[in-house]
Amino acid sequence: MVAQARATGTTPTIDVGLVAALRAGTVTPVAGLPFVGMTNPLTGALFQIGREARAVARAIAGELSVRWDQLL
Repeated sequence: MVAQARATGTTPTIDVGLVAALRAGTVTPVAGLPFVGMTNPLTGALFQIGREARAVARAIAGELSVRWDQLL
């Protein structure tokens, strides 16, 4: 992460090198940093955001269940 100076203070931002690796609705190489709504498809942004959010939620649930199984 890179800090970006703003009039309201310092804001954490994404490193420029990571932006190319981001795809909406997918889990990124950085743990705990999923993205939704990064595209504007013909079906509509809100429709696509809903689909991407469900995909990210399933991925997070899968990660949590794996971690839970490792604790047992």
